[in-house]
Amino acid sequence: MSIAAFAWAYKLYKVKMLKVSLSRIFLLLWEEKMIFISLVVISLYTTTNVVILGLFKDNEQVGYYTAAQKLIDVAGAVISFPLAQTLFPFIGGAFNEDFNKGIETTKKIFPIIILLAAAFSIFLFFIGPIVLLWFYGQHFAQSISIIKILAFVPLIVSINNFFCIQVMLNLKMDKEFFFVTVGGAIVGLILNLCMVRYTGSVGTAWNWLVVETVITLCAYIILRFKNIDLIDFNHFKPNNILIHLQSVVSNFNDKVNK
Repeated sequence: MSIAAFAWAYKLYKVKMLKVSLSRIFLLLWEEKMIFISLVVISLYTTTNVVILGLFKDNEQVGYYTAAQKLIDVAGAVISFPLAQTLFPFIGGAFNEDFNKGIETTKKIFPIIILLAAAFSIFLFFIGPIVLLWFYGQHFAQSISIIKILAFVPLIVSINNFFCIQVMLNLKMDKEFFFVTVGGAIVGLILNLCMVRYTGSVGTAWNWLVVETVITLCAYIILRFKNIDLIDFNHFKPNNILIHLQSVVSNFNDKVNK
């Protein structure tokens, strides 16, 4: 599937292949090491949740949790990943032109992120249990409470990605991004060790949601500390959201057609 997608994009957009020296590759890896390590940390603390649950509880509890987590992972691939990949070059281009233009662009896009992610999380909250039972059967009824908790993870992760990836990385705040993710991972590890003993898979679900919320709040506080305020409630008005959404779609289509 990935090869087919690459071949399609290569032909459609007339992609040119360039030879890159090995030294340039290692230089790029070194320059972007903070981002790489941060992404590794994010993968570790989500994986560690299952490991800790397996250490303190039985396989049944692990099964209930992973059944719900897999559906949330699919949901994240549908909403969070495409949004991040689509908006990163758009916001990055605005910041490259002018810092103030970048800030204003993010303020306009933020309500769109909230609206789409919130709608998707609400959809998961009500439809997720039905889908879960349809896939796994009535034996996984105990996973319903877990998926209702995790249904709001895509919303928090979308906001998290907006603050950390869309803004921090475009502003070269790699170290701040690293410390935020590491701090969140440490909080998650300690909290998970405390919660999983008494609440099992439900506690693991709450832990994931809390950790993502902590990371999001810390990122927002750091940005505010640097006098970067990305929330303008004037842009949350329905008419403004519609105008900004049309603008984003129009700009995206223009770049694709070039």
